[in-house]
Amino acid sequence: MEWIRRTMTGRYGGDQLMVGILVFYMLLAAVARWTRFFPLLFLAYLLLAWCLFRIFSRNVSQRYEENQFFLKYWNRFLGWFYGQRRNIQDHRIYRYYKCPNCSSRLRVPKKRGRIEITCPVCGRKFIKKT
Repeated sequence: MEWIRRTMTGRYGGDQLMVGILVFYMLLAAVARWTRFFPLLFLAYLLLAWCLFRIFSRNVSQRYEENQFFLKYWNRFLGWFYGQRRNIQDHRIYRYYKCPNCSSRLRVPKKRGRIEITCPVCGRKFIKKT
């Protein structure tokens, strides 16, 4: 085990982008083997090579920047996904509207008739039926 520690000294190692690449590699390899479309398997091997390159890279600052770029979009996707899940869970109790002024999402209770909604971000008031 000492040789692993000596080999990885000064190298970047693993991060969230590496995990994402490996998951995508496994999915792509499984689809390629299932469909017997071998150019797709070649693409999967290229992803694996890219993953290994990132792990053993000594350019730590560049790999860190790549990971931060990936996390920016990954967290945006997860935020959208969790928002959709919340909408599905709340759809019987709440209704969502967009502010006509600043486009922020507003959650109001259902079955209140016509109500005046005040946006907490910009203060604009508008009337909607819930």
